[in-house]
Amino acid sequence: MRRIFVNSIEADVVAVRGDRARHLARVVRIRPGESLEVSDGRRVFAGEVESTSASEVLVQLNEELPLPAAKPAVELLAAIVKFPRWETGLEKATE
Repeated sequence: MRRIFVNSIEADVVAVRGDRARHLARVVRIRPGESLEVSDGRRVFAGEVESTSASEVLVQLNEELPLPAAKPAVELLAAIVKFPRWETGLEKATE
């Protein structure tokens, strides 16, 4: 399912305007009735396209989706080594 990002979600209907709307309408060719995920960066909603035009796409929000679990932190442990090897190990770990 395609996910779009908006600045804020304040109501049950979200209006996507400007270049994003033109991209959805002309390039993606999204049509009324198609499903989307809409996110403001903090929350994610499942929605359905109500109407499309080159200047505005209206999406009806249906339900809030659960956020995926946070990824575990990665820890790197290295033995005490001489500086040249430490530098090489650090370089390889960051690549």
